[in-house]
Amino acid sequence: MNLFKKRDAEDPQQAARLQAIRELRETIRRILTCTEDDTVIVQELACMEPGCPPIETVIGIQRQDGSQTTIKIHLPVTEVSEWTLIAHLASAPCPCPDDRVS
Repeated sequence: MNLFKKRDAEDPQQAARLQAIRELRETIRRILTCTEDDTVIVQELACMEPGCPPIETVIGIQRQDGSQTTIKIHLPVTEVSEWTLIAHLASAPCPCPDDRVS
């Protein structure tokens, strides 16, 4: 077993997930006008809560000022569209400057 080989190079599904995570993170940064000092984390996780879909996308946003927001979208990351993201951002506590989404 090689722990250092590139898994995404040989697994098309993994490569698609990694690309979707990169794109979603950049979309969040653009929509919320994040600075380089703000942290945006996007993860696809197995959901173990009763009644929860088996896979969910969890987004963590932490601003330089210490404010933070976590958003759960009950879809695999490859199925999260920009419109889905915007709808979830609109219903979450605003993690953006001046309490508005640009």
